Amino acid sequence: MSAEEQQLKAEQPEPEGAAQKPNTILALTASAVMGLWFGFLFEKSHVYEPQAIRGQFNFEVWIMMKMFMGAVSASCVAFIGLKTLAPARFDAVRLGFHPAQRGLLAGGAVGGAILGTGMVVAGACPGMVLPQVGTGVPNALLTTLGGVIGALAFGLLEPTLRPALLEKGAQCSGSETDFIDVKLGKPYVPLCLLLGLMCGGLAVLLEILVPYEDELCVSLNPCVRLSNSTAENGTLFAARAWPPALCGFLLGAMQIPAAAFIHDSLGSSSSYQCVAGQCLLVAPAAAQSRFTYLDKSRKGVGSWWQVFYVGCAVLGSWLSATLSDTVPTTAEGVPVAPALIGGFLMLFGSRLGGGCTSGHGISGMPLLNSLSIVAVCAMFGAGIVVGLIMDACNVLEITPLAGRL
Repeated sequence: MSAEEQQLKAEQPEPEGAAQKPNTILALTASAVMGLWFGFLFEKSHVYEPQAIRGQFNFEVWIMMKMFMGAVSASCVAFIGLKTLAPARFDAVRLGFHPAQRGLLAGGAVGGAILGTGMVVAGACPGMVLPQVGTGVPNALLTTLGGVIGALAFGLLEPTLRPALLEKGAQCSGSETDFIDVKLGKPYVPLCLLLGLMCGGLAVLLEILVPYEDELCVSLNPCVRLSNSTAENGTLFAARAWPPALCGFLLGAMQIPAAAFIHDSLGSSSSYQCVAGQCLLVAPAAAQSRFTYLDKSRKGVGSWWQVFYVGCAVLGSWLSATLSDTVPTTAEGVPVAPALIGGFLMLFGSRLGGGCTSGHGISGMPLLNSLSIVAVCAMFGAGIVVGLIMDACNVLEITPLAGRL
C-alpha cells in the first residue's frame, strides 16, 4: 500500500460501532467463558486427538471435517444474523478481520501451506493443542512451546518478510475490496447462506455416512463403544463423546458472544504472538521500534482476549474429560521432535498467512474474506499431500482411531 493509499484510508470515516471499544472486564470474562466451552467441545468431539487430526489428512478419519464444516455453517448463521440485526457491528468486525497487508499467494497460500504441514507433523492445530494439554496428551506442551517459538521467529523476521513476501502479489489489506461479495458485486447474505447450507449439509451427511460411534473409540482401556457412553454415565455432560458435527455447530455459535462482548471474531493463533511479544518488555527501545508487529501484539484487550480464550480451553477440556472419567487421556502423542517442529511450523505459517484454522476457517470464510479462502485451501491441500506422503513412506506413521475399534 502506497503512502497516498494509506493517507486516503486514514481519512475515511470509521464505520459506526468501530470506534466503540469493548469493555475490558466484559471482554476478558466473555473470552474466559468461551474458552471453557471451546475446550469442552473439543474434548467431547475428540477432534483434539493427534490421530484424528492426522487421520483426516489421509481420509481415514472424518471427525475433524465434521466439526470444521459444522463450525463454518453455524458461523455463517451467526454472521447473517449480525449483518441483519446489527449491521454496524458486523461491518466493524468484518473490516477489523485483517488490518495487516498480506499477499494472497505469497502470504496466504504459502502461510496456509506451512500451517497445514505443521498440523500433520504435530497432529494438532494452534487451537487444538491447548485441549491436548488439558487432557494430558504426551508432548502437547512441547507443541505449544514450538508454537510460541514459531510466532516469535515470525515476529523477528517480519520486517524482512514484509517487502519480500507479505506485500508481494495481490493484496489483502483490510478493506472492503478484500471480500468475495464486494468483488462480485453481490449481496453478502445470499452468498453466506449458500456457504452455510453447503457446509452444514456436508457435516450432517458425513455424520450419517460415517457415524461417530463407529468411527471413534474413546481413549480408554479397555475400549468402550461411544453408543453406550451416555447411558453408562447418566448425563449428557458426562457422556464420553458428542457427535463432532454438533460440537462444530455449537462452536460456531460462539461468534455471537465474540462479536457482542469482544467486537471480534473467533481465532486463536494471535494468542501465541501476544505471548511471544512479551519478550520486548526486556528489550531496548530500539527493538520495540523495529519489531512493530511484535510490539503491537503484546498489549491491549484486542491481543489478550485470545490468551484468556485458549488458556481457559485447557481447563475446559480437563473439566469435560473429568466428568466423563477419561482423564488423563490414553490418546497417543507424537514424539518430541515432531511436536516441536510441527508446533513451530503451525504458528509460523499461521502468522505468515494472517490466521489459523479457526481464524481463517471458522471466521474468515463465513466473512467471505478472499485471503481466508486461499489460506484454507492451501492449508488442507498441503496437509493432504504431506499426510499421504508420510503415510506412504511410513514416516511418523498415522494410526487412525478407527483402527482401534
